[in-house]
Amino acid sequence: MSLLVSGAPPPSPELFRQWGDRVLWGALGTGLLVTLGLAWTTPNYLFFIPLVLVASTVFIALVRRPLLHLCVVLAGFVTIFNYDEGIQVSEILFGLYYLGYVTLWIVYRSVFQGQQLLRQPIDYLVAAYIVYATLTLALNPIFGGSLFKGINEWRAMLVLAFYFPIREAARDPRALRAILATFVFIALFVTFRNFMQYFFALQSVEALWEVIQNRHRTNERLVMMALLGSLVFFLYYARTKWMYALLLALSVTFTASIMIGRSRTVWLAIGLALAVVFMLANRRDRVRLLLFGTTGFALVLGVGLLLFDDLFLLVLSGLGERFASIGTANQSDISMINRFYEWRTTWGHILESPIVGHGFGVPYHFYNLIYSITEHKTYTHNAYLGVLYRHGFIGLLLAFAMLGGSFIRGVFLVRGLSGRLNRSTALTALASMAALALAATTEPLLLPTDGVFAVMVPMALLAGLGERGVDTQEPHP
Repeated sequence: MSLLVSGAPPPSPELFRQWGDRVLWGALGTGLLVTLGLAWTTPNYLFFIPLVLVASTVFIALVRRPLLHLCVVLAGFVTIFNYDEGIQVSEILFGLYYLGYVTLWIVYRSVFQGQQLLRQPIDYLVAAYIVYATLTLALNPIFGGSLFKGINEWRAMLVLAFYFPIREAARDPRALRAILATFVFIALFVTFRNFMQYFFALQSVEALWEVIQNRHRTNERLVMMALLGSLVFFLYYARTKWMYALLLALSVTFTASIMIGRSRTVWLAIGLALAVVFMLANRRDRVRLLLFGTTGFALVLGVGLLLFDDLFLLVLSGLGERFASIGTANQSDISMINRFYEWRTTWGHILESPIVGHGFGVPYHFYNLIYSITEHKTYTHNAYLGVLYRHGFIGLLLAFAMLGGSFIRGVFLVRGLSGRLNRSTALTALASMAALALAATTEPLLLPTDGVFAVMVPMALLAGLGERGVDTQEPHP
């Protein structure tokens, strides 16, 4: 641990590279031998040989291009950002991959390069939260939890460790652009997937009522953050007509995705984030933002009319009813009332172990009013209560310090940073954190992979921008 926080003389990086090359080639040789053996005994596995060769070639190429490797790993999270029932094989394999990546990254930087990874208060808080949350995994068997579920939830929480490589990338303008482009790709991928699911559902008469009157949410936090980014970059970054047109197209696309998601919490969260942007903008930028938002919304309605045709008024009516129900949701919406019961049940279990919590993967019993069944759940639709339940007041205090400290740091950065890219990125991150803080009141943020990812990215970007100007021997990963 001392190597993380001090400048102790490191082992030679060349030694790490030599052993790394040996491990890679050894793994490739072993994999080919195993594949050949399977193909010899079971010809059905013969097609694995070219797949192993291609995957090995791509992997070796990525290892030799660290920035590209980081971007590919981050983009690869879209394979996990879904809500299919059960644990998928792809989730397990990719989970092992990204855990191996971030572990080796930390070891190489801290041990072989001798870098001081913990340099500012937020760094210490992120590390403390990861360490403490990991220690609470020991509570799983004490409270009769599922070890498999506990390890899976712990694996998702470790996405927070990507804070460190992204922070390093944000210190270099070229690497920062690559990270932002990767995030836009993720948001577009999620948006396209949501659109396809929505359009297919509209083709079914049986599913039509459910689509119009209810909602299907998938990774809306990421799309919300991308929408905020398109608005902020329109204000402070765009200077050419093609850039204005691109940001307008992105904002229209992301707005439509948010609308069909029908999440009232996300709608309110976006409103809070825009209020933050308004407070930090001057009068001219506020007018531009209003005009940009009005134009984008009008385009969304126009495109929706072309795509949905006769169904458009039905879709619009459903959206209007959903928006109008915001003020009365706590009295008439069964899903909202059900969450009140869920939170009350969670709070009762929190009081059983208020200091250290219950750890990962420990279920509690909750009677679901919607389906009239008793559920066995390890999460609750409130991130703050969820942290209290899993990690107690110690974990909640660390989480508040980590997130609150990052937000306060972001306010000063937005006011003090110069440069279009720096200011746009910092304001997007700051607005996103405000939106996520509100969204966390009805969502289990800091537990699912995409939720941890959404919280981690703005924190890492703000930390990296805060260190801009610090000399580094290798500014990007």
